[in-house]
Amino acid sequence: MAGQRRTTWNLSWTVTAGFVGGVIAYLAGFAVIYLRKAGTLPDDGLGTIGELSGIGAMIDLPSTWQVVGWLYYAAHNVDIVMAVSGLGRSGMGTLPLTEGILWERWFALLPVVTLLTVGFSLAFLASVPDVWRGFLSGSSIALGYAPIAVAGVIVTTWNLSISYGGLSANGAIRPDPFGSVLLVGVLYPVVLGGVGGAIASVIDGRRDID
Repeated sequence: MAGQRRTTWNLSWTVTAGFVGGVIAYLAGFAVIYLRKAGTLPDDGLGTIGELSGIGAMIDLPSTWQVVGWLYYAAHNVDIVMAVSGLGRSGMGTLPLTEGILWERWFALLPVVTLLTVGFSLAFLASVPDVWRGFLSGSSIALGYAPIAVAGVIVTTWNLSISYGGLSANGAIRPDPFGSVLLVGVLYPVVLGGVGGAIASVIDGRRDID
């Protein structure tokens, strides 16, 4: 058979490939937004963060890669949350990132495309024998996607401390942890990667018949 590929589905290969594929899918999506926004954020984007959070320009702004991270989590429908405490009071709100000039609507399609593509590729390369194992092969990208999703919440957290006129307050902006684990770590890679893998198994099966 010309162009013969793997003919047996292997669990250990699926786990390893899933982890690597998940890491690649996450980094690819992040890189696209970074390349799109990194050049404009220092000029007219980062300043909006202070304005949107209601604390003006009295603070050091977050790093470009942190804001890109927020955009990437927002692309997975995860809220970017603010927590502020001071003067004996505390409060929490949501940063309306998707309503500002930083957001572009096509960002929401980015994780869909990357996860479908990587899930499809893994299942196709593994020559899965049926749709169910195609789904399992594709959804295995959660093994790599989920750990980075959790780590991303930690590293993109922007902690701030404000002192003004003898008063002080502390706060933080980060992707919502619960939404990040549920949506970015589980639902998106499992469902989209799995669908991509199932599609690959159907196409692969038809090629074998032909």
